[in-house]
Amino acid sequence: MRKYSASVLLLLLVSLGCCRASDLFVVSAYHRSDPFGSFVANDLVGASWNHSIQLSSARGGYVSFQLVVKSDTACSDCRLSIESTQPVDAYREWFHFNTPDKHYYPDALIPIQVPFNFQMPDPENAIEGQKVRAFWVDVWLAPNTKPGVYHGRAQLIDGSIRKTVPFTISVLSAQIPTQDVLNMDSNSYGDGWLQQQYPKALAGSGRDKEEEQFHLIQQYYRMFYENRGIYHVLGYGHSGYVDPGFAPELEGTGTEKHIVSWDKFDRLFGPVL
Repeated sequence: MRKYSASVLLLLLVSLGCCRASDLFVVSAYHRSDPFGSFVANDLVGASWNHSIQLSSARGGYVSFQLVVKSDTACSDCRLSIESTQPVDAYREWFHFNTPDKHYYPDALIPIQVPFNFQMPDPENAIEGQKVRAFWVDVWLAPNTKPGVYHGRAQLIDGSIRKTVPFTISVLSAQIPTQDVLNMDSNSYGDGWLQQQYPKALAGSGRDKEEEQFHLIQQYYRMFYENRGIYHVLGYGHSGYVDPGFAPELEGTGTEKHIVSWDKFDRLFGPVL
């Protein structure tokens, strides 16, 4: 068997460590990271890279935090997993480039299933020099959750490297009311912007495209409802144009105008009523 000196072994270990310099951090829901290993300028106060986090919440709501993977080298076989005694929804954060100040900001949240395999840099987000992948985590605390302390953990696997961060949630005896005390109304002028936001999903035509568009609108309704808001869509224009599904289909003019079908209306709103 070939023998190596202690100095050579140390050099080999250091070299291996340099090749895989990934780390996993947990960050509060109130501080945004950028794709290059820092925080958004406006969020620097109080921001920190943590290897554990403690949270507390009343029952009947979500508690949220972020998982941030930092890597100095490219990674093609990274894997993120989350273990929790309470239901978890996870999302990957999409970094948008803001033209006026020439900076990136995490904006859209794209649902993922964990364990989640990913690469660094993100080939879809296509950011040159990207060293950070960020993930948003929602933990649901049902109204009947027993008050107490609950533990979970997230783990990053990058080749032979394993990084684990624990999280602790103190569930209070207080419960968030089922009925909202005020209305949070988020207004949207029509749904024409969907085509720009989801060009691949809406690349089809005819009924298939219509079904995909209805599905996207329904997901927005559900998202706002789950976060105790109202999604208020103005589904028509000043010219009298009505977006598909926001009214029954009509025929005729004047006193002869009449309803011919509720099909599109039912397909759009039926699943969310």
